Amino acid sequence: MGQNAYFAANLVNLGEHIQEGAGKKYVITLQTERFFRISSVCMLFIITSLKHFAFRRQRLN
Repeated sequence: MGQNAYFAANLVNLGEHIQEGAGKKYVITLQTERFFRISSVCMLFIITSLKHFAFRRQRLN
């Protein structure tokens, strides 16, 4: 219970900080968006290369 209250207090504090700097929030949102876009592209690349690799292995065998 104590941890939950602490977590809630941190969330409220974070919310106040976000309201305090709406401009900062926008920058953070852009950064996270870019991060997720890059990571999703990386995941897509990894998945396609793995599929390609598996397909080539099947053809060789």
